[in-house]
Amino acid sequence: MSYETATSISNALQSRNTTATEVLNHFLKRLEIHGDPINAFSMVYAAEAQKAARELDTQSSSFQGLRGVPMPLKDLTEVEGWRVSYGSQKFKQFRPDFSRTFVEDLKRVGCVMYGQTTSCEFGAWPVTESEAHGITRNPWKHELTAGGSSGGAAAAVAAGLAPIAHASDGGGSIRIPASCCGLVGFKSSRGLVPPGPKLTESLLNVQGVVSRCVEDQALFYDSVSLDDPHAWFPMRPTVHFLRELRSPKSKKWKSKKVGFLLSSPMGDDVDPVCQEGVELLLDRLSNLGFDIVSQKPSFPNSHEFFKGFMNLWAAQASQGKKEDEAFSPSTNALIRQGQNLSAQEFMTSQFQLQMFSRQITGYFNEVDYLVTPTLAELPLKAGRLLELSRTDEEKVFERSFQFTPFTPWVNVTGQPAISLPLHMSEGIPIGVQIVSKPWRDLELLQFSRMIELECGYPDENGSRHGIAPLAPRYR
Repeated sequence: MSYETATSISNALQSRNTTATEVLNHFLKRLEIHGDPINAFSMVYAAEAQKAARELDTQSSSFQGLRGVPMPLKDLTEVEGWRVSYGSQKFKQFRPDFSRTFVEDLKRVGCVMYGQTTSCEFGAWPVTESEAHGITRNPWKHELTAGGSSGGAAAAVAAGLAPIAHASDGGGSIRIPASCCGLVGFKSSRGLVPPGPKLTESLLNVQGVVSRCVEDQALFYDSVSLDDPHAWFPMRPTVHFLRELRSPKSKKWKSKKVGFLLSSPMGDDVDPVCQEGVELLLDRLSNLGFDIVSQKPSFPNSHEFFKGFMNLWAAQASQGKKEDEAFSPSTNALIRQGQNLSAQEFMTSQFQLQMFSRQITGYFNEVDYLVTPTLAELPLKAGRLLELSRTDEEKVFERSFQFTPFTPWVNVTGQPAISLPLHMSEGIPIGVQIVSKPWRDLELLQFSRMIELECGYPDENGSRHGIAPLAPRYR
């Protein structure tokens, strides 16, 4: 069962070939055996989840969708009665008095939530390392990072400790760990998943999952992409994602134009092995009849983008907080930056990023998709950024952008984007990012599913599979 996707588990539950209790206990046992080396979970609620699974098994309602499927939540997510630490020492005993809107949606459909996966402090960095919970390691190679900030989620799925795991993305935090751990990571359009009820709606952050196939992504969004009339950015989705993904018409492609970007928007070097993954996909798409467009998107001044993005990031990180010795030096530096930001500076940064967004999305008048590396290099050494944050917090910002120059701008534009584990180098997965036109979430999932079927996902031996393989030592 460790090899099964969330969709295949859902199918087995529907046909009564297994029970929610059997499925949950399998993954709890896996976690007990394999959990310590990678440090993917900050908290496990086994008894509560087992009670929920038993109740589902005794009900007459049929299993469908995520009903009975186990899923951990990221440790930035409020669940009434659960502890949520936000990856911080200061909040390790904090228990909120409410649940997020999408958590209530998952409960409503019968998803079995059984624990929290690790995050860096407040989800601010592209690795999952914190003083509160230590270092989360990559199941493919423990010496490397699992990425972040949803690294615990990605490590759990890549090691077979969960069939699917909740994640969130404010600057790449779904796509980065998906690339590091060889998974599918989809960043939806801004507003597709309502964040409420007591939290402000971010211009940057979205909710999602990491998974081992595209269909699992559709399974999740069918459960949580609901109309929220109180939201500031409601998308009001009207499609059934999984049904449309499986529809015969989703396999009929008209002439589509595909652009690509191999160089870093920030001007830093990009590892050739990361570029190679893009080039291999472009060759395959060209052979399939897609029009590969050489025109590149024009990015504004990288210094101005970095400054504007960090101003919004710092303002978000400092909301409701003051510097505290319990926080890491890099978190305190973000809080200081946010507190020292004037209203005029904030509005200027927001205006500049909106103009940047218009310029970039204008490129998609010429293409249907843009293909880039997900990351500019292979996963960093585990613990490197945590150590750097203790000695030079300013350097952490710079090093983070060097590692992840292709992901943050998509959060600014609000477009859907996905990382697919299409390449491999020396036994380490490499993700390829695909960005689509604004609000074309379903179309991007359909395009990605076609790529999944045509290309497959490589393992360390070069064999390709219809679903992303587990890391070798966890098979």
